[in-house]
Amino acid sequence: LTFCAYLAAPEAPNQLAEQIEKVFADWESATQTGLRARERCVEHYSLAAMAERLKKVLGECGFDVE
Repeated sequence: LTFCAYLAAPEAPNQLAEQIEKVFADWESATQTGLRARERCVEHYSLAAMAERLKKVLGECGFDVE
């Protein structure tokens, strides 16, 4: 998640507050971080990405997926 997330440990409200402050302190950077996060989600978790992964797994299990 490098450069595409603001992380805070569970049960650490101070860390969460710090991350929220970072967002509002540098809105341009926060926007870029959000865009990178979206790109990562599309690349790894979109329907097309999941279909490719499923196709690979099914092929490895002996199913004809072509």
